[in-house]
Amino acid sequence: MRSHTLKSTNSEVYSQMGRFLTAAGKSTYSEQAAATDPKTGKPVENAARNIWVTGPALATALNTSFFAESVAKFAIVMGAALLLVARAVAQAPHCASPQCARTVHHANLGAVAWRSACPTPGGR
Repeated sequence: MRSHTLKSTNSEVYSQMGRFLTAAGKSTYSEQAAATDPKTGKPVENAARNIWVTGPALATALNTSFFAESVAKFAIVMGAALLLVARAVAQAPHCASPQCARTVHHANLGAVAWRSACPTPGGR
């Protein structure tokens, strides 16, 4: 974006450009040397100088949207991870005795099979 802005402003940065334009189209800081707008009677402002205001604003907006998208992706991944943790906790044995914990066996596909020594959660 910076290279395009420099190309549009003849390789001048914001601080090097005059605030106004002369009748010959050159930039100047002096209101007296500036060309006068026939409609308003005020000095003609240097429109190329506004490119330097717009360019960084657009770059900032682009960086902000990239950051927002990254935060959204992180939230989605963390939500999925917490769902997996919740599922694992729900399938864990709900008894505290060592004998009960030893009776849990993992079956195929990660499902938990309960023996009669462990009470089933929710009476299922």
